[in-house]
Amino acid sequence: NYRQFEEKMRSRICTAPKALAELVFGDEDRLRVFDMTEYRSEESGNRLTGAPPSYVGYGEGGQLTNHVLAEPFSIILFDEIEKAHQSVNEKFMGILEEGRLTDGQGKTAYFDQCMLVFTSNMGADRLVARLEAQPDQQPSYDELRAIFMEAVDEHFTKKWGRPELRARYGDNIIVFDMLRPELVGHICCKFLDQLCDNAQRRRQLELRIDRDSIITYFTRRMREPRNQAEGGRRVRELIKTAVVRPLNDYLFAQKPALGSRLHLSIPGGDERISIRRSD
Repeated sequence: NYRQFEEKMRSRICTAPKALAELVFGDEDRLRVFDMTEYRSEESGNRLTGAPPSYVGYGEGGQLTNHVLAEPFSIILFDEIEKAHQSVNEKFMGILEEGRLTDGQGKTAYFDQCMLVFTSNMGADRLVARLEAQPDQQPSYDELRAIFMEAVDEHFTKKWGRPELRARYGDNIIVFDMLRPELVGHICCKFLDQLCDNAQRRRQLELRIDRDSIITYFTRRMREPRNQAEGGRRVRELIKTAVVRPLNDYLFAQKPALGSRLHLSIPGGDERISIRRSD
Protein backbone atom coordinates (compact mmCIF):
# COMPACT_ATOMS: atom_id res chain seq x y z
CA ASN A 1 0.00 0.00 0.00
CA TYR A 2 2.78 2.42 0.84
CA ARG A 3 4.41 1.66 -2.49
CA GLN A 4 1.16 2.61 -4.25
CA PHE A 5 1.06 5.84 -2.25
CA GLU A 6 4.66 6.62 -3.20
CA GLU A 7 3.98 5.93 -6.87
CA LYS A 8 0.98 8.27 -6.84
CA MET A 9 3.09 11.06 -5.41
CA ARG A 10 5.85 10.51 -7.95
CA SER A 11 3.45 10.45 -10.88
CA ARG A 12 1.71 13.65 -9.66
CA ILE A 13 -1.74 12.04 -9.86
CA CYS A 14 -2.83 13.88 -6.75
CA THR A 15 -1.62 15.90 -3.79
CA ALA A 16 -0.35 14.27 -0.60
CA PRO A 17 -3.69 14.54 1.31
CA LYS A 18 -5.60 13.06 -1.62
CA ALA A 19 -3.00 10.32 -1.97
CA LEU A 20 -3.47 9.58 1.73
CA ALA A 21 -7.24 9.35 1.27
CA GLU A 22 -6.67 6.98 -1.63
CA LEU A 23 -4.31 4.87 0.46
CA VAL A 24 -6.56 4.62 3.53
CA PHE A 25 -10.05 4.58 2.01
CA GLY A 26 -9.44 3.72 -1.62
CA ASP A 27 -10.92 7.03 -2.82
CA GLU A 28 -9.06 10.34 -3.09
CA ASP A 29 -12.36 12.21 -2.83
CA ARG A 30 -12.77 11.10 0.78
CA LEU A 31 -10.91 14.20 1.87
CA ARG A 32 -12.32 17.31 3.53
CA VAL A 33 -10.09 20.33 4.07
CA PHE A 34 -10.79 23.07 6.59
CA ASP A 35 -8.68 26.19 6.07
CA MET A 36 -8.10 27.52 9.57
CA THR A 37 -7.38 31.03 8.30
CA GLU A 38 -11.16 31.28 7.91
CA TYR A 39 -11.66 30.69 11.64
CA ARG A 40 -9.75 33.60 13.14
CA SER A 41 -12.64 34.93 15.24
CA GLU A 42 -14.08 33.33 18.36
CA GLU A 43 -17.54 33.15 16.80
CA SER A 44 -16.28 31.33 13.70
CA GLY A 45 -16.10 28.13 15.71
CA ASN A 46 -19.88 27.90 15.43
CA ARG A 47 -19.43 27.11 11.76
CA LEU A 48 -17.75 23.84 12.71
CA THR A 49 -20.37 22.62 15.17
CA GLY A 50 -23.41 24.72 14.26
CA ALA A 51 -24.96 27.74 15.92
CA PRO A 52 -26.59 27.27 19.34
CA PRO A 53 -30.39 27.64 19.78
CA SER A 54 -31.85 31.07 18.98
CA TYR A 55 -28.80 32.01 16.89
CA VAL A 56 -28.79 32.54 13.12
CA GLY A 57 -28.03 29.28 11.30
CA TYR A 58 -29.13 27.03 14.15
CA GLY A 59 -31.03 24.66 11.86
CA GLU A 60 -28.12 24.18 9.46
CA GLY A 61 -25.85 22.22 11.76
CA GLY A 62 -22.04 22.44 11.69
CA GLN A 63 -19.76 22.09 8.70
CA LEU A 64 -17.51 19.63 10.52
CA THR A 65 -20.18 17.63 12.35
CA ASN A 66 -22.41 17.46 9.27
CA HIS A 67 -19.54 16.10 7.22
CA VAL A 68 -18.64 13.39 9.74
CA LEU A 69 -22.28 12.37 10.15
CA ALA A 70 -22.60 12.02 6.37
CA GLU A 71 -19.08 10.70 5.57
CA PRO A 72 -17.63 8.97 8.65
CA PHE A 73 -14.91 7.25 6.62
CA SER A 74 -12.76 10.18 5.52
CA ILE A 75 -9.55 12.14 5.93
CA ILE A 76 -10.15 15.50 7.60
CA LEU A 77 -7.38 18.06 7.18
CA PHE A 78 -7.21 21.15 9.39
CA ASP A 79 -4.74 23.40 7.61
CA GLU A 80 -2.57 25.90 9.55
CA ILE A 81 -4.24 25.46 12.93
CA GLU A 82 -2.15 28.20 14.53
CA LYS A 83 -4.10 30.79 12.51
CA ALA A 84 -7.45 29.82 14.00
CA HIS A 85 -8.78 31.39 17.19
CA GLN A 86 -7.81 29.59 20.38
CA SER A 87 -11.45 28.78 21.16
CA VAL A 88 -11.78 27.11 17.77
CA ASN A 89 -8.87 24.81 18.51
CA GLU A 90 -10.36 23.96 21.88
CA LYS A 91 -13.24 22.30 20.05
CA PHE A 92 -10.73 19.66 19.03
CA MET A 93 -10.23 18.61 22.66
CA GLY A 94 -13.38 16.49 22.68
CA ILE A 95 -12.40 14.89 19.40
CA LEU A 96 -8.85 14.10 20.49
CA GLU A 97 -9.90 12.91 23.96
CA GLU A 98 -13.15 11.03 23.34
CA GLY A 99 -13.42 10.85 19.56
CA ARG A 100 -16.72 12.69 19.36
CA LEU A 101 -18.22 16.16 18.99
CA THR A 102 -21.76 17.37 19.63
CA ASP A 103 -23.28 20.02 17.40
CA GLY A 104 -25.60 22.89 18.30
CA GLN A 105 -28.66 20.69 17.83
CA GLY A 106 -27.47 18.03 20.22
CA LYS A 107 -26.47 15.50 17.55
CA THR A 108 -23.18 13.72 18.20
CA ALA A 109 -20.68 13.01 15.45
CA TYR A 110 -18.22 10.18 16.10
CA PHE A 111 -14.72 10.39 14.67
CA ASP A 112 -13.56 6.83 15.31
CA GLN A 113 -13.64 6.04 11.57
CA CYS A 114 -11.88 9.26 10.52
CA MET A 115 -8.25 10.16 10.17
CA LEU A 116 -7.51 13.68 11.39
CA VAL A 117 -4.52 15.62 10.09
CA PHE A 118 -3.47 18.98 11.55
CA THR A 119 -0.86 21.09 9.78
CA SER A 120 1.04 24.09 11.09
CA ASN A 121 3.90 26.43 10.19
CA MET A 122 4.79 27.14 13.81
CA GLY A 123 8.53 27.66 14.01
CA ALA A 124 9.11 28.63 10.39
CA ASP A 125 10.23 32.12 11.43
CA ARG A 126 12.75 30.60 13.83
CA LEU A 127 14.15 28.43 11.09
CA VAL A 128 14.65 31.52 8.91
CA ALA A 129 16.50 33.22 11.78
CA ARG A 130 18.70 30.15 12.25
CA LEU A 131 19.55 29.99 8.53
CA GLU A 132 20.32 33.71 8.41
CA ALA A 133 22.57 33.46 11.46
CA GLN A 134 24.53 30.50 10.07
CA PRO A 135 24.03 30.56 6.29
CA ASP A 136 26.93 28.21 5.59
CA GLN A 137 25.92 25.55 8.09
CA GLN A 138 22.83 23.47 7.38
CA PRO A 139 20.93 22.42 10.52
CA SER A 140 20.69 18.69 11.12
CA TYR A 141 17.24 17.16 11.24
CA ASP A 142 17.48 16.82 15.03
CA GLU A 143 18.26 20.53 15.37
CA LEU A 144 15.47 21.43 12.97
CA ARG A 145 12.98 19.25 14.85
CA ALA A 146 13.97 20.88 18.15
CA ILE A 147 13.35 24.33 16.65
CA PHE A 148 9.83 23.46 15.54
CA MET A 149 8.85 21.47 18.64
CA GLU A 150 9.92 24.34 20.89
CA ALA A 151 7.74 26.72 18.86
CA VAL A 152 4.74 24.35 19.09
CA ASP A 153 5.10 23.94 22.86
CA GLU A 154 5.42 27.69 23.41
CA HIS A 155 2.40 28.44 21.22
CA PHE A 156 0.11 26.22 23.24
CA THR A 157 1.53 26.89 26.69
CA LYS A 158 2.52 30.57 26.55
CA LYS A 159 0.49 32.20 23.77
CA TRP A 160 -2.72 30.30 24.40
CA GLY A 161 -2.02 29.29 28.00
CA ARG A 162 -3.50 25.84 27.42
CA PRO A 163 -0.87 23.13 27.99
CA GLU A 164 -3.68 20.58 28.32
CA LEU A 165 -4.62 21.22 24.70
CA ARG A 166 -1.02 20.58 23.66
CA ALA A 167 -1.10 17.38 25.69
CA ARG A 168 -4.03 16.08 23.62
CA TYR A 169 -1.74 15.88 20.60
CA GLY A 170 0.75 13.83 22.60
CA ASP A 171 3.73 12.54 20.66
CA ASN A 172 1.77 12.40 17.41
CA ILE A 173 3.60 15.36 15.88
CA ILE A 174 5.71 14.87 12.78
CA VAL A 175 8.24 17.54 11.85
CA PHE A 176 9.02 17.43 8.16
CA ASP A 177 12.59 18.03 7.13
CA MET A 178 13.48 21.21 5.28
CA LEU A 179 14.17 21.16 1.57
CA ARG A 180 17.79 20.17 1.22
CA PRO A 181 19.77 21.61 -1.76
CA GLU A 182 20.29 18.17 -3.31
CA LEU A 183 16.52 17.75 -3.70
CA VAL A 184 15.83 21.05 -5.47
CA GLY A 185 16.70 19.59 -8.87
CA HIS A 186 14.12 16.79 -8.51
CA ILE A 187 11.36 19.28 -7.74
CA CYS A 188 12.44 21.54 -10.61
CA CYS A 189 12.27 18.61 -13.03
CA LYS A 190 8.76 17.81 -11.86
CA PHE A 191 7.51 21.32 -12.62
CA LEU A 192 9.50 21.61 -15.84
CA ASP A 193 8.00 18.34 -17.08
CA GLN A 194 4.54 19.75 -16.40
CA LEU A 195 5.44 22.91 -18.29
CA CYS A 196 6.61 20.92 -21.33
CA ASP A 197 3.46 18.80 -21.27
CA ASN A 198 1.22 21.88 -21.10
CA ALA A 199 3.07 23.64 -23.93
CA GLN A 200 2.76 20.57 -26.15
CA ARG A 201 -0.88 19.93 -25.34
CA ARG A 202 -2.18 23.50 -25.44
CA ARG A 203 0.02 25.15 -28.08
CA GLN A 204 1.77 22.25 -29.82
CA LEU A 205 5.11 23.77 -28.85
CA GLU A 206 8.20 21.72 -28.18
CA LEU A 207 10.19 23.07 -25.26
CA ARG A 208 13.83 22.08 -25.09
CA ILE A 209 15.06 23.07 -21.66
CA ASP A 210 18.67 23.35 -20.59
CA ARG A 211 17.96 21.72 -17.26
CA ASP A 212 21.51 22.01 -15.94
CA SER A 213 21.56 25.80 -16.17
CA ILE A 214 18.02 26.18 -14.80
CA ILE A 215 18.53 23.75 -11.93
CA THR A 216 21.80 25.47 -11.05
CA TYR A 217 19.98 28.80 -10.91
CA PHE A 218 17.14 27.55 -8.69
CA THR A 219 19.47 25.61 -6.42
CA ARG A 220 21.36 28.86 -5.82
CA ARG A 221 18.14 30.79 -5.15
CA MET A 222 16.88 28.10 -2.79
CA ARG A 223 19.94 28.54 -0.61
CA GLU A 224 18.52 31.89 0.48
CA PRO A 225 17.22 31.42 4.06
CA ARG A 226 13.61 32.46 3.54
CA ASN A 227 13.29 30.51 0.31
CA GLN A 228 14.80 27.46 1.95
CA ALA A 229 12.37 27.65 4.87
CA GLU A 230 9.36 27.73 2.55
CA GLY A 231 10.40 24.52 0.82
CA GLY A 232 8.94 23.02 -2.36
CA ARG A 233 6.16 25.57 -2.58
CA ARG A 234 8.77 28.29 -3.00
CA VAL A 235 10.43 26.36 -5.85
CA ARG A 236 7.11 26.38 -7.66
CA GLU A 237 6.68 30.14 -7.15
CA LEU A 238 10.22 30.86 -8.33
CA ILE A 239 9.63 28.82 -11.47
CA LYS A 240 6.45 30.77 -12.14
CA THR A 241 8.33 34.04 -11.77
CA ALA A 242 11.56 33.16 -13.57
CA VAL A 243 10.32 30.76 -16.25
CA VAL A 244 6.56 30.59 -16.77
CA ARG A 245 5.77 34.32 -16.86
CA PRO A 246 8.67 35.27 -19.19
CA LEU A 247 7.67 32.37 -21.43
CA ASN A 248 4.07 33.61 -21.54
CA ASP A 249 5.29 37.13 -22.35
CA TYR A 250 7.40 35.70 -25.18
CA LEU A 251 4.47 33.73 -26.60
CA PHE A 252 2.18 36.77 -26.62
CA ALA A 253 4.82 39.03 -28.17
CA GLN A 254 6.40 36.66 -30.70
CA LYS A 255 3.41 34.42 -31.47
CA PRO A 256 5.45 31.39 -32.57
CA ALA A 257 3.72 29.09 -35.04
CA LEU A 258 2.22 25.78 -33.98
CA GLY A 259 4.87 23.12 -33.82
CA SER A 260 7.69 25.57 -33.11
CA ARG A 261 10.67 24.51 -31.05
CA LEU A 262 11.83 26.78 -28.21
CA HIS A 263 15.08 26.53 -26.28
CA LEU A 264 15.06 27.76 -22.68
CA SER A 265 18.10 28.33 -20.48
CA ILE A 266 19.41 30.59 -17.73
CA PRO A 267 23.06 31.34 -18.57
CA GLY A 268 25.54 31.22 -15.72
CA GLY A 269 25.53 34.37 -13.64
CA ASP A 270 22.38 35.66 -15.32
CA GLU A 271 19.09 36.24 -13.53
CA ARG A 272 16.88 36.16 -16.62
CA ILE A 273 15.80 33.28 -18.75
CA SER A 274 16.92 33.09 -22.37
CA ILE A 275 14.28 31.98 -24.88
CA ARG A 276 15.12 31.40 -28.51
CA ARG A 277 13.34 29.70 -31.37
CA SER A 278 14.88 27.15 -33.71
CA ASP A 279 13.26 25.57 -36.76
